[in-house]
Amino acid sequence: MDALAVGFCEGAISYSKPEAGSGEDFFLLWPSPTLQVVDIQRYPLTVTDASVTSRFYLAMSDSASLIWLVIPPGTDIEKLVSEFQIETGHCITLREYDLLKARNGFNVVVPITINYSVAASLLIGNPVYDTSLFSLSSRALVRHPDATIRVLAFKPTETDGCPMLGIRHIFSIKGRTPEDSVVCLRMIWKGKLRKFSTGHSADRFVFGCVALDSEGDAILTECFGSAPFYDMFDAGECVQVTNVSLAHHDKPGHGVRLQISEQISTVKRSAEYQNDNFPLHPCFMFGSKAVGDAAGYVEVGDIVSVEGIVAAVFPSALVVTRRGRVEQSKLLLQDYTSPSATLEVVLWGDMSQDVRAAVGERWCFVNFVVRMFMQTLTISSMVSSAAFKMNTDTRPPHGQRFESVPLNYTPPPPAASNETETEFLHVVFDLEEAAESLPVLAKVQRVELPVMYSACVECSGEVLDAARGCQVHGSASVEDRFVVRVELSDGLCALTAVGFSSVGEALFGMDAALFLQCRRESPNFERDVATNMVGLPFIFWLGRLPGGAVHIIKCQHLSMAHSAAAMLGAVEQVMERY
Repeated sequence: MDALAVGFCEGAISYSKPEAGSGEDFFLLWPSPTLQVVDIQRYPLTVTDASVTSRFYLAMSDSASLIWLVIPPGTDIEKLVSEFQIETGHCITLREYDLLKARNGFNVVVPITINYSVAASLLIGNPVYDTSLFSLSSRALVRHPDATIRVLAFKPTETDGCPMLGIRHIFSIKGRTPEDSVVCLRMIWKGKLRKFSTGHSADRFVFGCVALDSEGDAILTECFGSAPFYDMFDAGECVQVTNVSLAHHDKPGHGVRLQISEQISTVKRSAEYQNDNFPLHPCFMFGSKAVGDAAGYVEVGDIVSVEGIVAAVFPSALVVTRRGRVEQSKLLLQDYTSPSATLEVVLWGDMSQDVRAAVGERWCFVNFVVRMFMQTLTISSMVSSAAFKMNTDTRPPHGQRFESVPLNYTPPPPAASNETETEFLHVVFDLEEAAESLPVLAKVQRVELPVMYSACVECSGEVLDAARGCQVHGSASVEDRFVVRVELSDGLCALTAVGFSSVGEALFGMDAALFLQCRRESPNFERDVATNMVGLPFIFWLGRLPGGAVHIIKCQHLSMAHSAAAMLGAVEQVMERY
């Protein structure tokens, strides 16, 4: 990214459109200014009136002063901010922008097209601002102008004999431990190292952990420091830490976090606590919600932490995405006290392989994004997500009431799991023998393009001209739907079958709306998806129409669990013949 546009904020905040020929236009002086994000806020957080729109407000710095950047709702830029691809510390270059006057008489910037840096960096410069115009959050990069800055030198201190505190004690002493106290923590999860791009010679990094204290309380933790500092923390091991603080995030879903900084904290490995007396699994996770609360009060795009009882575990499958084939697995999470309250959890990539949850266990899923698939809310893992098993005992959070698992709670039987059902799935291996009640194991040999068509919502008829719409119901009732023509092969013969909406979603692993969005973003997306489908095994339920045409009633991706069951069934059939 280019250097920050020093002077832009001061000029833009008070700019007024000049009369024709009265001087050089401001936008010619600043065609593509680069600014740094120092704070991100969303207002209002909760929308109760349909006429009110929630927007992101970004405090931007040119290293000398600040200006507000207001993100238009429903744009790609809003999506970047909501999905945390643009965060505090990132630099943004305004390729196209506009200035609008706010109610207070000062201008704000409205971005149209932007470029943004890949990595975040520490604060550049020392911007000066008026607190009456910029009410920044506690997580802003800049400090309050009236704040007294106290620099603590990093020096090893002897922790033996110091008072040992727990996470709840930090809450009670207003978020910062005294310098003569120590917190002993077990790291039950450790995230990936991310680099901060700074102007200093020394590289700075940040990484996330989930820390557990001796009382069984866990909390999401941010660690800042050099690359060797990352090696001080290993999943499953205990450390003693001084100068720990709490940070309250204003971003939805982030809540409160523990912060450990190499510059002011002392970290020492604690082998003496590596025993059975120190818990391995947390009883309570700060910031997490019960399944019933999460399912009832979250919205699509929210970042949430949810805990509950695993009610079902489904087999993994390879799903075609914009990044190629990615392993996906799912499980069903159930509320402690309300068995009817459930939430589907979708695990991607490495997390799909690492999470080995069993039915009846209590698990917590941290920093998962809320998605909507086929009118059902799900939570899906991201790069920064964490998942870990919890103890069956529960403990109330600080200042709140928390319901424990009832003593008469009985986990659902393993038979509720789809994995058990697929073990006894009977299939045939000849396309000619397939029927509506007898699925066939076959491979995709070819997918005809296009895989979507325009249809009338009212009569489901095909609309040839989307602009004109349906001849009976008009253009307002037109939507794009899946119509997938697939050539199937059982190894000896092949046939062509057609499937519609539910079949397309099962084949491609996404609904029609997401498929359209991906196709708009990448012109070759549809062709690439069709190419990647070739050779994949599926279980198909086929129906035959009077004219001889074959249609796909439903299909299911074949995972390793299905492969083992199918192979076992084939061996049994061969043995019966001889």
